[in-house]
Amino acid sequence: LISAILAAFRQTIHSARCPIFPSHLYICLALTGTLIRAGFTDAEIDDWVAHIASLAGDEEADKRGGKAAASREKFEAGEETWGLPALCEFLGIESMEKTLRKWIGVGDDGDGVDPNAIIVRPGELPHAVDRAEQALIDKGVDIFQRFESLVRVARIITSAESEGVKRETGALVLQTVTSPWLREEFARHAKWAKKQKKRLVPVDPPTDAATAYLARVGNWKLRFLKGVIQAPTLRPDGTVLQDKGYDPETGLLYDPGRTEFARIPDEPTKDDACAALELLKRPFREFPFDGEPHRSVALAAVMTALVRRMFSSAPLFAIDAPTAGSGKSLLSEIVCIIATGHKPAMMSQGKSDEENEKRLSSVLMAGDPVIVIDNCDRPIEGDFLCTMLTQEKVRPRVLGQSEVRNVPTGSLVIATGNNLELAGDVTRRTLFCRIDTGAERPDQIEYSFDAVAETTEMRPRLVVAALTIIRSYIAAGRPTPLRKIGSFEQWGLIREALVWLDQPDPALTRELVMADDPHKAVLVDFLRLWRDVFADNKLTLSEVAHMAQEEGREGAQAIINELIANTNGRVFNTRSAGKFLRKHVGRIAGGLMLKTDTDSSGIKHYRVLEVGQRREGPEPSGDTPF
Repeated sequence: LISAILAAFRQTIHSARCPIFPSHLYICLALTGTLIRAGFTDAEIDDWVAHIASLAGDEEADKRGGKAAASREKFEAGEETWGLPALCEFLGIESMEKTLRKWIGVGDDGDGVDPNAIIVRPGELPHAVDRAEQALIDKGVDIFQRFESLVRVARIITSAESEGVKRETGALVLQTVTSPWLREEFARHAKWAKKQKKRLVPVDPPTDAATAYLARVGNWKLRFLKGVIQAPTLRPDGTVLQDKGYDPETGLLYDPGRTEFARIPDEPTKDDACAALELLKRPFREFPFDGEPHRSVALAAVMTALVRRMFSSAPLFAIDAPTAGSGKSLLSEIVCIIATGHKPAMMSQGKSDEENEKRLSSVLMAGDPVIVIDNCDRPIEGDFLCTMLTQEKVRPRVLGQSEVRNVPTGSLVIATGNNLELAGDVTRRTLFCRIDTGAERPDQIEYSFDAVAETTEMRPRLVVAALTIIRSYIAAGRPTPLRKIGSFEQWGLIREALVWLDQPDPALTRELVMADDPHKAVLVDFLRLWRDVFADNKLTLSEVAHMAQEEGREGAQAIINELIANTNGRVFNTRSAGKFLRKHVGRIAGGLMLKTDTDSSGIKHYRVLEVGQRREGPEPSGDTPF
């Protein structure tokens, strides 16, 4: 090859047909493109080309090098660049091209095609898709699998509202990968080619490749993403996650942006924790909490927000006040600013359970670490909300689609409102934080500092303080175990750490929520009515309905009316009434309990018994309300 190049150079110098003979520059450019494809570095290529030109007696040999970087840039951008075919043509040795390819390790790529390009051929789609996936993995592209979806991380550039949820500038959200976006990434991180007139030419990835890859649910080799965090956190084993990037142990992607956090020690002392607690209290120092347990709930909310992905479940944090303008939304913002550096995703309460589910689903799919249901003016309840508080994943309906997908539930949920009302099963899943200024116009109260500005400025220290409290409690061997709350056993770590530092147990406020449950109040009234009318006699629903039609049986008629009211019907129906009663069989309310027996014919007989208050679970360890 060198001999042929030297001969061509000399022939160019002495040829009378010089104007149409390939110039030294053309030969050097083709040689440069060939060596790029052979894997040589830019420096090696420039030295080779200049040296060969010098050996050939080229008067401008010193100018022939220095072209490798520019040629490589064009080559990697997919632009046309000469390679071995052009070089062999210029040298008149086309018959040697195949042999030369073997010698210097250049594939049959044609001009301007990467020898490692993915070749698009009929019948080879699976192989092409395999190679495209491997290219994404090799380049470390931040595309992840999240159960049945592929997702990528995006940062909100400007504050916007979508599907009833408002997000602030700077928020990191997960976007579902679409076929056009994936096709562009395939093109960005791998070269593609197809055969055209016996030569390979560069092409864009086929649409089928992106579509086929998106359909490989369960067979992706990409990293699994549990969530994105913007501050250090703790792993389920209690160790600190504080190095930027993807953490394979937890499936979390840590992106602190431009914020720098001090390293959190592995073995902080109790003195360290006490100092950290005082610092963590500062943003809340002028909030008029309705007692110290309510302040504990605010502190627990911050700590939970930072380590929420450490737990499979966490309670709802309800922030309540008697009057608008008391600072409920501000308190929720401070919690999120500490955890993420920006205000939380805010959603209003939907008009129905279905609308609430759609909004909550969109937030979970976006991976928001903190969700605030703001200014609730109706009872907070619903099966979907209960499930996302107690389960590690849910299967929400995708808006506009009939399919359902698994979605992680690692978000802290906060609800705010004036004189909040919680109902049903949500009550036992909620901690209650009440703010009461005692003023008629709390919005006119002036505070001595700007809570948002101070929290934003102090954020790096506040994050370290919150994690130091938890980490020091773990390092001490978790010395103050408390009785577990059902469904939130892991989350009990937060309660214990606060009680260890002589703070009230935030779970004390849970009793307030459960006592005000309107569903429970309805059940108590119903059981008392049944007991007053029928004592402890066993009756079928048909017998109750028959009694209600007898003269002077107003009590039985009152029970029928209650059953109609609680089944959303206009007339009495034994099937609907039986469904309502079955939901409450065995539940104690107001010292009464509904019992049922089934006779040999399969007919259910109901009665209400007086019972003593029954403890749920083991005896408490320590001074707790459970």
